Amino acid sequence: MSGNLFLDRAIADRDEIQQYLDTKVDLKKGQKLAVESYTYFPINTLVSLSVILKNGYIAEIRQIGRDGVVGLLNFIEQNASLTTATVLSAGSAYRIKADVIHDIFERSSQFRMTTLQYMQAVMQEASQNVVCSRFHSISQQCCRSLLAAADRTGSQTVYLTHEQLAVAIGCRREAVSLAARQLQLAGIIHYNYGKIIILDRKEMETRACECYYTIRKSFSPFLPPDEAGMTNKDDRLTVEI
Repeated sequence: MSGNLFLDRAIADRDEIQQYLDTKVDLKKGQKLAVESYTYFPINTLVSLSVILKNGYIAEIRQIGRDGVVGLLNFIEQNASLTTATVLSAGSAYRIKADVIHDIFERSSQFRMTTLQYMQAVMQEASQNVVCSRFHSISQQCCRSLLAAADRTGSQTVYLTHEQLAVAIGCRREAVSLAARQLQLAGIIHYNYGKIIILDRKEMETRACECYYTIRKSFSPFLPPDEAGMTNKDDRLTVEI
């Protein structure tokens, strides 16, 4: 097993990509990744894809961990990305040159099919996040984001600040701090600056909105099924004011 669940699903024994799995790089928190030249497959790190506006505000598109790929456009030889890839938590990743990954995508049918399945999950996540931001409370969104980050790093300790969490769900930091304090008082998490430990995952799953479960189901081919409680949730849209 490579440690990146996308690769574990995409690689056939005969695929030449295996020779590149020894090419690991250490990524530092805050590091900007050169996605124009390389594709990254995170192992135990979390990477943010974001757009930086002219006024300096940052809008996060999504987070990527061991479930996915940073530099997806390189697969189709389109490396003029409008997003910035920033490492949120230190860790390691496989790094493969853009032209190499494009050639592998062109030659390997298994790699292409896995990529298309992954892209479908990414589109589902984008749609669900729009719904979530409109209809669910900040507390529910915090639970969703923390659970997703834990899934993507394979750890119940998430290295995110309140500011980074606020950027992830698109709200003010003060609102996240209030929600985090309530979760800590309830014994669900413990946090200090830049480190959040999920103490009671089952209760956090109960408090999360159904968006977490919808997104988790979309990415289930790229995540171990036994690492989340996956409490059954009603599929109907709920609104909390």
